[in-house]
Amino acid sequence: MVIMGKCLPWFIVAGVLLVMIMCTSGCTDQPAKNITPPPGPALVVDYYRTGGIAGADDHLAIFENGAVVYSGQSGHGAYFINGSSLAGLKDLFRSTDFAGLNESYPAPAPGTDYYQYTITYRNHTVRAEDTGVPPLLQPIIQRLNEMVSERDL
Repeated sequence: MVIMGKCLPWFIVAGVLLVMIMCTSGCTDQPAKNITPPPGPALVVDYYRTGGIAGADDHLAIFENGAVVYSGQSGHGAYFINGSSLAGLKDLFRSTDFAGLNESYPAPAPGTDYYQYTITYRNHTVRAEDTGVPPLLQPIIQRLNEMVSERDL
């Protein structure tokens, strides 16, 4: 190629052409295809604990892949539990026949410092208050509270 009476080396011409191609390669009339991301892992347990003397507001979400997302008054974050811990938690829910529990277990007498618990497992939600928690539900609440305490929400 000759410009202003001088012959340019082939690599300069190739470089200029390459830059021009790269600059115009994204310019098309084709709209971008809508890409739907794959669904995330299923939610296994959704746990809320509120109230108590300190006014707790703790949330724990446990997913099928072992991911745990937590939030509370002193922080939030995520971590993973191993397969055997997740299996043990599921076994605990099955052994208590969680799906057969009533939807609500209020405290028999009002109290200002009671904890309120909301637990959802496999689309069945149970709400309970301290002193109203049935014996079958106590091991589940205890285990979920341990998970909350492990992360010091």
